[in-house]
Amino acid sequence: MMMNDSIDDLPELLLVEIICRLSCIKFVFQCKCVSKRWCELISSSHFIGQYVRRQRDLKKPILGTLVVDNGTFFHVENEDGLMSLQLPVISEAAVEQKLFVVGACNDLVLCCPTKVDQREYYICNPYTKKWVALPPPPQIHYFVSIGFICDPYCNYNSSSSFDDDVCINAEYRWRVVRLRAEFYVDIFFSETGEWRESANVVCSSRKYFDIVTAGVACNGKLYFAGTDCVTSSYVLELDPFQGDDNLKWRLLVDQVPLFQMESSNSEDPFMPLDEWGKKAIGFHPNIEAIYVDAGKVIRCNFGARMLELVPEIPGRGLDWYLFYIHPFVLPWWPTPVPSL
Repeated sequence: MMMNDSIDDLPELLLVEIICRLSCIKFVFQCKCVSKRWCELISSSHFIGQYVRRQRDLKKPILGTLVVDNGTFFHVENEDGLMSLQLPVISEAAVEQKLFVVGACNDLVLCCPTKVDQREYYICNPYTKKWVALPPPPQIHYFVSIGFICDPYCNYNSSSSFDDDVCINAEYRWRVVRLRAEFYVDIFFSETGEWRESANVVCSSRKYFDIVTAGVACNGKLYFAGTDCVTSSYVLELDPFQGDDNLKWRLLVDQVPLFQMESSNSEDPFMPLDEWGKKAIGFHPNIEAIYVDAGKVIRCNFGARMLELVPEIPGRGLDWYLFYIHPFVLPWWPTPVPSL
């Protein structure tokens, strides 16, 4: 290369190789500001595929944390230190407008300005600070349980070494599910950009009552935990991507003692405070991560019968809101918010 040549004159393949070797995603995104050519190159599916492939080959860990309804993200670090995760400003005219997180899938969150009577929904990426507004739902209900799920933006084979094993799914599907009384749901379909109502059947003769968590996305399905208000708890599975409008719930686990750790709220003078103060605040369908608040936050593995204190998550006494705590995962490449 001649002394008067610049790095912008490098062939595209070589430039891709250089930028892919940057130590963290923050520096890669900063390179978009160098020139229009660099911005287009880094935004291309070819570059993203190469970058994701390199992270896989280096066995870089995929980071995860929790986000609470008020938009608080618990600390997560990468090579560059603490990551900046926060909800974007939706309107410059209403900078102080509060957003609540009502759903999450991978690194996207579903937000709403209110906890009840929800009319406005936004899909946001807290890392890129991008967002998109959804059309309002057909009916407004005082309270609904929410599930949010999307296909992966990057599909890859973790054990393959071939160059074509990373697929960028630019038109990934996603759903927003609003669970109402009697297990009827409103579903937003990304393919059509519209809401639909679905009549649902729970495949069991028993009675179901309160859904006590927001929907958790895992392996293409949504999972909701609930209680019959008497003796037991249950986990229901819903596949929002199935073609039939009359979706069916599947009873995944029945009579799980998830809330045996949740003692009565009656003020029993013989019951220690830390016993009746325990409360389940979230779950994961693999039954490996149940978060419980008893002045501290604990991860419970029911299969292994183990309790583990989570030191990076500060306890908040008894003020956790039961319905709004979500797992949040940071993939190797940020998911772009969908277009409508």
